[in-house]
Amino acid sequence: MVKLLVDTQEKLRFQEVERYIKVSKGRWTVNSYEITKLKTGDYVTEDYLVGFEYKGGDLIGSLYGGYLKQQLMELKCSVAHPYLMIGFNSIEEICTTFHTDAQVILGLLSSVLAKSQVPYVLGGNYWVPHMVRIIHKHYEGLKGQDYVPIRPMTFLKQAATVEQWKKMLFMALPDVGDKLAERIYKHFELSYRDAINAPLEEWMKIDGISKTKAEKIMKVIT
Repeated sequence: MVKLLVDTQEKLRFQEVERYIKVSKGRWTVNSYEITKLKTGDYVTEDYLVGFEYKGGDLIGSLYGGYLKQQLMELKCSVAHPYLMIGFNSIEEICTTFHTDAQVILGLLSSVLAKSQVPYVLGGNYWVPHMVRIIHKHYEGLKGQDYVPIRPMTFLKQAATVEQWKKMLFMALPDVGDKLAERIYKHFELSYRDAINAPLEEWMKIDGISKTKAEKIMKVIT
């Protein structure tokens, strides 16, 4: 069984974690918890196999201030399998809450995630079950290393592979829809790292990407 370490700054949200573990009655791998001062991350397993950075109301400030990238890089260096847990159900909910343009949020978020290579979870009100079940999948060997949820309400039935997650990041780029994201994905042979390091000319080789669109994309990823 696994002990979950909770950072002292998360004490107010800790009751949700405590309540879920109790009502689960041993169903999941996480069966105990401890509030302690963590050097990085908000929630990590005792052996530092899986870790989470939680972002709710402070998401916008962390994005604009550049703190989120630093936090995720530190988390990635500390745990084997890091995740960013976002306390909203959708990008639209974030925009509505903070009266912010969707393209701005998508641009900032995709840039941070592309450079840190940390999967994200839009957990909303279901962030605790997501977190506990992701940990469970890792320890039980049930596709945990390569699977992250797409949306809160679909996580119980299906999960997205890392490849699908990377495609979702391409869709977060300016003026990139599902079909164009697929072409970008195939052009760079499934490598997001190759994509963000590619020059402008390479992006323009992709059908549907003009010089203007390529320049917009480069502003986001560089």
